[in-house]
Amino acid sequence: MKRLIALLLVLLMMVTLCACGRKAQSSDAGNNNGASPASNTTTSSKDEDYKIDQVFFRTFQGTDGEHFQGSFRVTNTGKTPLFLGAAFWELKDSSGKTITTSSQQPGTFASPTVIDVGETSWYYINALVERMTDGSGDIATAEPKYRITDPPENNITFFKRYQVSELRLEENGGKLTASGVVENNTDEGSNYILIYVNLYDKDGRLVGQLKSSATPLLPGEKQSFVAEQDSTWSSGELSLALSDIASYDAVAYYLKTA
Repeated sequence: MKRLIALLLVLLMMVTLCACGRKAQSSDAGNNNGASPASNTTTSSKDEDYKIDQVFFRTFQGTDGEHFQGSFRVTNTGKTPLFLGAAFWELKDSSGKTITTSSQQPGTFASPTVIDVGETSWYYINALVERMTDGSGDIATAEPKYRITDPPENNITFFKRYQVSELRLEENGGKLTASGVVENNTDEGSNYILIYVNLYDKDGRLVGQLKSSATPLLPGEKQSFVAEQDSTWSSGELSLALSDIASYDAVAYYLKTA
């Protein structure tokens, strides 16, 4: 009898350990903590608070050298605003060898960097390949790596978007520019407003981005703006013609810091 009782206790302990092991495994499954997507679309496991899709990249020869151009879209599917941190692209050659170097700057940043519930933003980069790789091979594949975190406390305290109207896209001398009118439809002024104009191809992928200069805007005030290619990276937008752009939109926003 004692031997039977001891055997039953051992079996009970084994069943309990197995159950605990299965529970621990299932709680970790799918928790990528913002790791790079394995496919074109991925959703985070943290309460499904964001979605990544529309991943796109290409290389092309520009007037100032070979370019890498890439973008992907982030949608806030959660319940609180998202702060989009820095990201970079892992570039590989045809053999699967990584040809980026950490000492150089394959970095790209989101515009805008804070998105409210239901809103979207884009990570976008257009840079000379020689700034991104060690020159050891041609780029065959590109995978975005990104970081999405909570807004820093006591730093970003306020975020609003402004109304943009009369938006126009034009091409002059092989250069794309956008113009329009921005209105401060809030009761608070701002001394730092940026307008980004996103350019999309027929498949809805972001293939270019224009940016205005920072400007102040008083409550109720309207003013015209012009957005041009961002010289922070390169002049790659010169390779885009007006006929390449199927649609475009504008985002005017500012961040008020503490």
